[in-house]
Amino acid sequence: MHNGISLCYAVIHKGAHMNASANTKDLNGNCLARLRAWTKQGKGSVPAIAAFVLENPEQALNVTINEFALRSKAAVSSVSRFCTTIGYSGYKEFQLDLAASLAQQPPSLGVFDAHAAPHDIMHYVFECNRRSIRETEKLISREVFVEVARLIHESHRVYVLGVGASGLVARQAATRFMSLGLTASALTDPYLQVFVTENLGKSDVVIGVSHTGLTRSVVESVEAARTCAARAVAITNYPQSSLAKACDFVLTTSFE
Repeated sequence: MHNGISLCYAVIHKGAHMNASANTKDLNGNCLARLRAWTKQGKGSVPAIAAFVLENPEQALNVTINEFALRSKAAVSSVSRFCTTIGYSGYKEFQLDLAASLAQQPPSLGVFDAHAAPHDIMHYVFECNRRSIRETEKLISREVFVEVARLIHESHRVYVLGVGASGLVARQAATRFMSLGLTASALTDPYLQVFVTENLGKSDVVIGVSHTGLTRSVVESVEAARTCAARAVAITNYPQSSLAKACDFVLTTSFE
């Protein structure tokens, strides 16, 4: 969730320079990032097909949907549903974005052991974070990004919720917001999250930060905030998680 800090800061910084004409491009090579998220969420055959493609991406290229169904040991109807479920109009569009994603994929970093040189470890850590930020940019809807920036920019108060490592992200995000002149607070205590969000108003914005999107106190607090007419934003790796479904807007991250 390291890129959550950069994402929070980028959102509010965008609020001062909003471009209402921004457009979303579905085919921008984010297929692999989408697939990684869907291996841990979704129902039926979706996670299994996503995992198969990640392990064997070349087997989904230049083949008919019937051939791919045989290779992935799934029904043709399941493959078709899989493509639409993860956000494509159909199998052909899925293939095109997968091809674009593979073409943009940098060389594998491999793994390092206890004998790795310090500079190799340093490069690995930096490159993992660079890749995470690049893929996050591809996953975020520009329309949603602009609307979230607008909400935060015009809000009365902003509360950023997180627990554990996500709590650290929440604290730094709130600090950045305050440095930009906003009234912002980080809520990292589960009980305090519930108490505060039960007394919000329609001009308040709540941002829930959770890598899995399953942190119970954050989900419940977001739901409480929405009953008070506050607007809610999720920052999570999983766009079909409980947190994402409980919010008005979702900013999807990509962090392995």
